[in-house]
Amino acid sequence: MAKDKISQESLSRIKIIERTNDGFEIAEADLKNRGEGNLFGQAQSGHGSDYQIASIFEHFSIFEKVSQDLERIKTTHPEKINNILLKL
Repeated sequence: MAKDKISQESLSRIKIIERTNDGFEIAEADLKNRGEGNLFGQAQSGHGSDYQIASIFEHFSIFEKVSQDLERIKTTHPEKINNILLKL
């Protein structure tokens, strides 16, 4: 074993992996630990980022509502979704 001390962050990651083999739970814990990252750039970690649209954890209910609304619109008015996608 390495003689260097293991950081608290590393110990936290090890404990999560010891506790579960559920990849979604591990990924969620990692996301909470590292941050959301940059949606439109190359940064893979949210640490040090001063630009944030929303937090998946703090605003989860909003993301759920938007997802439900999009599914409803997709079913009832697919042409509206197509028009939005064409503008992107």
